[in-house]
Amino acid sequence: MRCIATSATLTNDAKDDACKFAEALFGETFTPDDIIFGELNHAYVPSSEPYQPSLEAYVHAQFDTLLENVRQETWESADEMALLMQEIGLITENQLSQAAAGHMGLLYQSSLPGKACE
Repeated sequence: MRCIATSATLTNDAKDDACKFAEALFGETFTPDDIIFGELNHAYVPSSEPYQPSLEAYVHAQFDTLLENVRQETWESADEMALLMQEIGLITENQLSQAAAGHMGLLYQSSLPGKACE
């Protein structure tokens, strides 16, 4: 059996902890040599200043529509979602421009209060 699992938050490069987790998950034996850690490509997502949306963004008339469409995955395109996020105030005009340029990682950086991008 070939066992493959990925996680951005499993361990802090602790191979022994990753082995224990994999053994519990798959019921197979793992050694530290079986574990491969990835490296972040910081050039992939452009850096941006931290942005905290105003409280008004979360009570905006369209906020519930945004959440429902995200949950139901009913968007025609990511552009449509990004435009609504900008209209509501969840992302800035600059972040919307980055989305248009294909840097969708900005949505993970900026849309959730108190959440850090990994």
